Amino acid sequence: MSPMGGIELIKFFNRKNLPIKIIAISAYATQDEVNKYFENNERVLAFLEKPFDIKKLNEIIQQNFSLDSLSQDFDYSQLDSETSVFIREQTEEIRGLMRRTAQGIVDIGQKLLDIKEKLGHGNFLNWLKKEFDWSELTAQRFMQVARQFKSTNLLDLEIAPSALYILSAPSTPDSMREEILSRAQAGENITYKAAKEIKQKYQSTNKVKKDEKIGKDEEKVEPDTQSVSNVRSSLLDRPRTRAIESLPKQEILAVIPKQTTDKGEAVVRRGSWYQLGEKHLLYCGEPNSPQFKQRLPEKIALSIAFPPTSEWQLATPIRANSEIAFFSHYEDVDLASFTEMIRRALELYTEGNESVVFSFCPEPKLLTIAHQLGCRCFIAEPDVGKCETIIGVAEK
Repeated sequence: MSPMGGIELIKFFNRKNLPIKIIAISAYATQDEVNKYFENNERVLAFLEKPFDIKKLNEIIQQNFSLDSLSQDFDYSQLDSETSVFIREQTEEIRGLMRRTAQGIVDIGQKLLDIKEKLGHGNFLNWLKKEFDWSELTAQRFMQVARQFKSTNLLDLEIAPSALYILSAPSTPDSMREEILSRAQAGENITYKAAKEIKQKYQSTNKVKKDEKIGKDEEKVEPDTQSVSNVRSSLLDRPRTRAIESLPKQEILAVIPKQTTDKGEAVVRRGSWYQLGEKHLLYCGEPNSPQFKQRLPEKIALSIAFPPTSEWQLATPIRANSEIAFFSHYEDVDLASFTEMIRRALELYTEGNESVVFSFCPEPKLLTIAHQLGCRCFIAEPDVGKCETIIGVAEK
């Protein structure tokens, strides 16, 4: 793509008067050569000439794309008198609890849950930003702790806040929580390091059990001289393959452990669904496919599209609370900045256990990020090779 392509794009934004901020990056032009195009253009925040220091790009992003610019100021006058008094009282009590003892974190989380319910959708983030300058992810950690330990008395227990966040994570088994609480009640100081080591112990134990189960399942398949297609059929009929009742005639395959043919080839087929772990679904096909659209939930927090061309669009829009589309002609997009941008969007526009739709998935690590934030993902990716990579990431 010639450097004029980028210039024409900026001119297009100007003609449409779109409220878009631009960081221009070029390997062809110098600062002096493009100054005449960028002069007095408020949309262009900076120009970087390749090769450039990634730290400089991150600094520009942090300065100009903070969460502050995405949130409106919270206005108490929009509330009725009773709600306004309640929110202000709870706000002051949260400030008093911010010593962050274990019980204090639970109490803060519960008050945040109460406030969120009172304010309703769309107001909570603005209030959070105004009163505490917290990200939604920070609040989610408090609220997750409250949900998990609402009925547990943590007074006088020495559990570090960072350890408490590990304990409240959805991926933490109940048996681990019980062990740590028992040790804390016996007088042990549960640090972040201790909680991390205990969790790794449980993860190792679960992995051994899973591997043993895989071995037993594989022993049930009798060796024969079937063709590869027949082997695929027999593998798909094994116990760990299951159908989802809500989508008749549409096969959903459990891919953890990943199914393989006798030649070690992954059984990934266009037009098939694959379950990734307990909560994510991958459809190996086009996002515009009716099979994909029919399986989507009614409530979607965020729809993220990575269209293959600038002309591509969804045939019928996905009804989501928020939508993001990302397209670039450049193939050398910085991966770290790209994934950080998507992480920020997920933190801002989603909450724990909400659904996110990915139309195309150019970077499998995005599934890992969404999983860590507690999202439930529905992914449509037509490329079989990319589907295999996504499945591989989900298995780890």
